[in-house]
Amino acid sequence: MDKSVFPLFSTLIYVSHVGNTDDIFNYIRNQKFYSQQQISGNVSSSSGQSDDLNLLDKFPHQKKKFLQEFYTFKDEVLKYKTTNFEITTSWSTKTEMGEQGTPHNHSNNYYSGVYYFGECDPGTADLEFTGLFHTPTDFCFEAEEYNIYNSSSWNITPEKDMLILFPAYLVHRIGLHQSNNPRYSLAFNIMPIRPYGTRDNMVR
Repeated sequence: MDKSVFPLFSTLIYVSHVGNTDDIFNYIRNQKFYSQQQISGNVSSSSGQSDDLNLLDKFPHQKKKFLQEFYTFKDEVLKYKTTNFEITTSWSTKTEMGEQGTPHNHSNNYYSGVYYFGECDPGTADLEFTGLFHTPTDFCFEAEEYNIYNSSSWNITPEKDMLILFPAYLVHRIGLHQSNNPRYSLAFNIMPIRPYGTRDNMVR
């Protein structure tokens, strides 16, 4: 008898690699970074964020490459007819030894992206995702093997030139960084450009 498993209503994360970003990396390393503690006054041991929230506007060629990766994902996986999207805000982060991020999502955005610069060693902090409802069910069982069907969280270990695209509503954070080498990343948000939608759901 045939058996099937359908991962209905999946939360899709897209991972690829994009090179030739040395000019952005050189720029980012000379930026001043502010911790969330400095910004909000209520978080300790958090990673630093650049003050520039439109960083990719200074690098239009790379901005176009990142957006093209989203179009590839949108066309080949999501199969959406909507064709016009734009990168809105973009900023950089720097995480030193012993620092970590706080759980958050990116409100008022459709998809988000994060890109990693430089070499990543075994102590480099993961990007940690938490499920939309934190646990897939009200029951808690120990699994022989954790996978996409039974996990309530998911970690992705950064690699040089790695680009990750994920729904902006997805709660995530930078894990504990345990390397002497700073962890640099570039983050950005993506939104559709009007018009989009169909019939009574059309946004003009």
